[in-house]
Amino acid sequence: MKPFQWFINILSIFLLLCFMGFTGTFIFGILTINFHYVQNEYSSKWFFADLKRKGKKLETDLTTYIHQIDFMTRKEIIQNMAVELYKLNEISCQKLQTIKWTLRFFSFSLIIIAIFFGFLIFAIL
Repeated sequence: MKPFQWFINILSIFLLLCFMGFTGTFIFGILTINFHYVQNEYSSKWFFADLKRKGKKLETDLTTYIHQIDFMTRKEIIQNMAVELYKLNEISCQKLQTIKWTLRFFSFSLIIIAIFFGFLIFAIL
């Protein structure tokens, strides 16, 4: 093989690896900012998605919502707080898993680019 053909083959391999790295970064980045949820049997009174909706507007106004909370016992309030805290913690763990993969793919892309430029500088000299 000619030296120039080696260079073209190595360039195409590095470009393919870099494309894969940036594609993985993009996909896991979108998954990180995507909506996360936790399935739970306990229905919280504090989550607006559980309330009835009328079009885009909540059917329950703020005063009715506060009135419903006023009639809750201390135990119900603590349970609701614990459930919502559990959901937030679980969602945070889910996002941490996807952000790890995002950072891994981005690091992989940067390493491939650095190796390619090192190879390019070595080939020029």
